[in-house]
Amino acid sequence: MPRRSSRMLVRMESCHVAMFRFLLEAHDNLALFTVLERRPALLMLLFAEESRNRVLEILKGISASLPICWEDWPIGGR
Repeated sequence: MPRRSSRMLVRMESCHVAMFRFLLEAHDNLALFTVLERRPALLMLLFAEESRNRVLEILKGISASLPICWEDWPIGGR
């Protein structure tokens, strides 16, 4: 059972959000997201802190197919 949730910001063009969701869900729903801004898309990615390294690997893999960038959640630390 996860002890703590962690968040990241993910940025991309709005036209890539559906494919991003598809690729993210292909990894056993390790993380989920909500859209904070629509154009360009700004997403809040939520995942278990224990899964941080795996989530980063997934984001790196997705970035090979889609032009995305990500950063740590800036509000209130992790």
